[in-house]
Amino acid sequence: MNPILDEIMKERERQDVKWGGPDHDDGHHLVDFLGFMNERMERASRGFETRVMIENIALAVAALESFDRKYNAQMGGCEVNEHSPDCLVENKEKI
Repeated sequence: MNPILDEIMKERERQDVKWGGPDHDDGHHLVDFLGFMNERMERASRGFETRVMIENIALAVAALESFDRKYNAQMGGCEVNEHSPDCLVENKEKI
């Protein structure tokens, strides 16, 4: 795997250990994740910091993972790569 992607996945694992994983993440909405990312960017605004970028990308992955779990629960099994119009039409009555 790409070394940068490795770092992002390590950061995701670190975040899960620190904050409690999916149960914690699923208690947040997208706007919460955007706020967390914005806070980190403000702290790094004095210059480019690779670590902050990795943290933010890992937070974005957490947001997508949480969205996928919530979407699956509502849609009855569609996965993130199945958010096609066919999947939405097939399951529209379930939400």
